[in-house]
Amino acid sequence: MEEAISKLKKFVSISDQIVAFTGTGFSAESGISTFRGAGGLWSKYDPSIYADINYFIKDPTYYWNFFKDERYPVIKKAKPNDGHYALIELEKRGKLYRVITQNIDGLHQMAGQSDVIELHGNTRKILCMSCDKSKC
Repeated sequence: MEEAISKLKKFVSISDQIVAFTGTGFSAESGISTFRGAGGLWSKYDPSIYADINYFIKDPTYYWNFFKDERYPVIKKAKPNDGHYALIELEKRGKLYRVITQNIDGLHQMAGQSDVIELHGNTRKILCMSCDKSKC
């Protein structure tokens, strides 16, 4: 592990346009469950249903119930962790070019990250797939 950390430090020291790509594991330390792995959400919920747009379009109620009961309460109380603040530090040093995340929790922005691309949207703005109206 020390060798890997040493290599990472060297890489950061010689780089000036780092892109950080984060997913659920990045927010796990903040108390947000991952999807895969031991105790992950897919061990309780079938991803072929809960992560399938066709099922959602047919009947979105199952997803919204899952989100309302399982995901949102955890996301709402989560706070950024040391990893989020480490990326802020890289940004302050002029090393971090951008953060790209699969997460919808908004923790990068809560930590103060200025440039985040959210691949799966976020929990702060919901867009209607039928009329394109949003509720912020």
